[in-house]
Formats: sequence, C-alpha cells, structure tokens
Amino acid sequence: TSIERAVPLLGTNVVVTLALSFSLVDSARGSGPSARYYSHFWLQSLVQAAAAEQIAKKRDPGAASEYFLAGLLIDLGRLAMLKTITAQYVPVLEAADQSQRPIGETTLKVLGLDERMISRELMNHWKLPDSLRAAVEVARGSDAEIEGLSSTPEAGLAQALAIAAAVGDYFCSPAKGLALTRLNGLCKKYLDLEGQAVEEFIEQMRERTVETAQLFAVNTEELGDPADIMAMANEQLAQLAVNASVATRQVEAEKEAITTSGASLVEPSE
Repeated sequence: TSIERAVPLLGTNVVVTLALSFSLVDSARGSGPSARYYSHFWLQSLVQAAAAEQIAKKRDPGAASEYFLAGLLIDLGRLAMLKTITAQYVPVLEAADQSQRPIGETTLKVLGLDERMISRELMNHWKLPDSLRAAVEVARGSDAEIEGLSSTPEAGLAQALAIAAAVGDYFCSPAKGLALTRLNGLCKKYLDLEGQAVEEFIEQMRERTVETAQLFAVNTEELGDPADIMAMANEQLAQLAVNASVATRQVEAEKEAITTSGASLVEPSE
C-alpha cells in the first residue's frame, strides 16, 4: 500500500523494478495506427524480462530482479523511436515484418539509426549503473562483444540478456528462423542446453511470460502456439538455405562467364 511498507517486505531492487516496469507500461500505451506496435513492443519486452529472470534463478538467484529489469530495457531504443519519430519508424517495422529480417538491422539500413546506441544514451541520461548499461548494450551484439565482457562482473548478466533477446525475437520478431539459430548457439554455449532441452527451455520461458503478463494486464495471445512458431522458424531457415544456395550458384556462374570471356579475349585470331 506504500513504498515505506514495500521496501522492507520486498527489498529495494524489487520495488525499483516494479516502479520502472509500470512506468514503461504507461509509456508503451499507444492509440491509433501505432497502437499495435506499442502492444507488440511491450509483449516482447515482457518475454525478455521473464526469460532473463528465469535464467537468473538458475545462475544467480539473488539478482533475479536486476535481470528482470535489464530484460525490460533491452529494446528501450525501439520505444524511444516509436514515441518520437512514429511516422518514420512504423514503415521500418512494416518492412522488417515483410522481409522477415531483424528489426535492428532494418532500422539501421532504412533510417541509419542504431537502436542500441539510443538505448545506451537514454540509460546514460537516467544514470543507471554502468554494469547494467554494458550488459544491455551487448544483448543484441556479436559473439565477440558478449565475450568481451567475459572477465567482468556483468558477464553473467550480459550472457543472460543475449539469450533473453533471442527468446524475445523467437516469439515476437519476424525473423524467427535467425532467432532460433542464435538461441540454439547461445543456449549451448552458456547454458549447456541442446536439442529437446532448448525446446523445453523455450516453453518454460513462455509459461513464465504468461504469468508475468497477468500482473501488467498484457494480452499474450500474440505469442502463438509453440509448435506453430517452431514450424515457422524452420520454414524460414529452409528458405534462407535455398536463397543462399541460389546466390552461390549465381556467383559461380558469373565467375565462369568472366573466365570464359577472358579466355576468348586472349585467343589468337586466325
């Protein structure tokens, strides 16, 4: 009923996490044509927060609230763009959906904006802890960026956020196939999970998201059926493999044509 009662009962970290969570929920309410994108953003943020929290319970139980909060902040830059440059950003989200490519990749290509940089600057402005900022920044980074924090105190958080981001993309992004590939690699490397164990892990993350969403009155119907999502991801991966094969054959054909053309140019005339 009050902060004075909540802090002794729940602890400062939990109270801060809940306060920022509800604040972000309020910020992620939209109306009109962009409403569905706000809803989608918040659902993915909850997926990532719940996933990070569950990983913490296995690896660092005392930091579960910190992991949950960090999971909420992974895509803070997207929320900022959706609120401030709505007219320019909504077409980017539509393009990412149609091309089944990662949103961050499409944003950088179309608008020249790095959503990770925007998230970092906002967290700097809010004066959030350096460890939190560093871990959030590499959540969607390369393997090398994640490994770059391996000898730091935030290494565990960074690894958990990378996995949580992949879980979020798997459930909520258009690029489900790429997300599944990344998720399998990260789970094997940092959680020692493979095959069926990864699928069970994904289902646990879904169940925890549904539980968490009830607290914030968020509709989880968009998460879809696990079997359908897996089928969609595998279909995308198969199409990517076909596209890569076609591209390789085209390059080889072009090389052969160039070689043949070059050989004809040097042949002596009769």
